[in-house]
This record gives sequence, C-alpha cells and structure tokens, in this order.
Amino acid sequence: MAIQLRNILKSFFNTGDRPSEDQFSDVVDSFVHQSEDKASTAEIQAGTNNTKYVTPAGAKVSVQTFAPVKTVNGIAPVAGDVAINTGGGTVVGSTELGVVKFFTGTSSSTNIFHLKLPHSLALHNAMFHFEAKGYVYNATDIIDVVWVGYCYKNAGILKNPKTEVIRSTAVTAGQYVGSDNHIYLWLKVPNTYYCSFKVDSIKVGNGFQVYEGDIEVIVSAQAQL
Repeated sequence: MAIQLRNILKSFFNTGDRPSEDQFSDVVDSFVHQSEDKASTAEIQAGTNNTKYVTPAGAKVSVQTFAPVKTVNGIAPVAGDVAINTGGGTVVGSTELGVVKFFTGTSSSTNIFHLKLPHSLALHNAMFHFEAKGYVYNATDIIDVVWVGYCYKNAGILKNPKTEVIRSTAVTAGQYVGSDNHIYLWLKVPNTYYCSFKVDSIKVGNGFQVYEGDIEVIVSAQAQL
C-alpha cells in the first residue's frame, strides 16, 4: 500500500484491467481524507508535520503563531493600535512629520508662540528647515510658515536665516538667538483663541533630524526670550 501519482492511479483502470486489492488500497491511500488528514491546531502550532492539509482557519492560526505583527517600523502597537512612523530616516532630505503639535484655547492678541529648538550656538554647527501649518480660527487665517537657517557655533551666530510666511495676511513669524544661546523660531497670530498648528522637520545640509519632543513651545508676550 502506497501513495501513488495520479497517472499511475489512472493506469489501474485502463480498459480491460481489473484493479487488484493492493491497487484499490493505493487509491484510498493516495487521496486526502477530510477528517483524518486535516492538521489539528496543535500540529499547526508545532509546525513540524509535512503530510496533513491546513484549512483557511488553520492558516490563520499559523500566521498568528509564527508571524505575529509585534512592531511596525520599530514601534510597538499600543492596546491593539498600530503606530506607523512615517519619517524618512536621517539622510539629507528626510522628513519628520509633526515634531510639534500645538493647540490653545486661550484668547490673547499679544502672546507669541516661541519654539525653542535643540540647536545651540554653544554646541552645534547645524542647518535646519522647519515648516508650520495650522489654522487661526479667530482670525479666519491659515498658518503656513517656513524657517531655514544655520546654527553656526564656530562664529557664534545664526547664519543665513530666512522666514517665509505663505498664504496668510495676518500671521507674522521670524527667528532669533535666545539668551540661553538656543535658536528660537517665533510665530504670532492676531488672536490665539482656538489656534492650532503642527511643525514638520526636514534634515538639510549638515543639520540633524529633529523628533517629537525635541522642540519646546513657550507662549509669552515677550518679543524674545
């Protein structure tokens, strides 16, 4: 009694032939039995049996056992949620989205949003590129600002800075060196009530990538800190 290929099994039934008992046994042994030949859950999870068939339900168990999704882009899902890091890494041109996410419900026409960068004239020769986008609800205006510059430790200056305010008639912005030698970006809106914005970082030149939590947002009426 043995498992045979189909062309051999067919030859048992050629015209004029009468299959023997052993040949009938080969026919039975060569076909899959729905119950006897189905892999059990234990066999699927063991992953060693190579003779039994697996149903779609069994395949699901196999994937859950041998290929569970534990992390996505190096981030472990929390409470069943999948978190995806859409950042492009640390090569020049890589973008890190939402390094700042800010909202305030406070109403003020004098407060300024100061963004304290990790860049310090005491520590870094590093270029930077940041872009803010958001909504100034109380002024019916759009926040769309780009800051570029060079934190130049060797000369102790903020070199070649430029700030561009786009698609806005009321938002103002700029950058400066703070009293603590850190580079600050600033952004002012007509009224801060229900103002929300986010900041993205692009790695440029000899700069370093900035991530969420690296930039501190300070709300103050002072022009500089």
